[in-house]
Amino acid sequence: MAGYLGLLAVILVYVILISLKNSAQPIIERKQIQKIVFKPAFRGLTRARFEILFRDKNGKMKKRLIMLPGSLNGGKAGTDKALIIMQEENLI
Repeated sequence: MAGYLGLLAVILVYVILISLKNSAQPIIERKQIQKIVFKPAFRGLTRARFEILFRDKNGKMKKRLIMLPGSLNGGKAGTDKALIIMQEENLI
């Protein structure tokens, strides 16, 4: 039982350390953006999203997740529209 709880604690600490690199910054200047990656949805399991890698005002690399609509909210149409906008703006 102690081994199971120890493993669970290690996993939780790992997830917390990974999440420290995430950001909820609402506005990101274009000059701060380093890379934008599109992650497609796994039908019925996850939603499509954009991962924006940028430098914050302290110079640290951060990641901002932009979740796209799910399958119950017109996900395919919303994802296609978002991809077109990102391509027109030369972001991906």
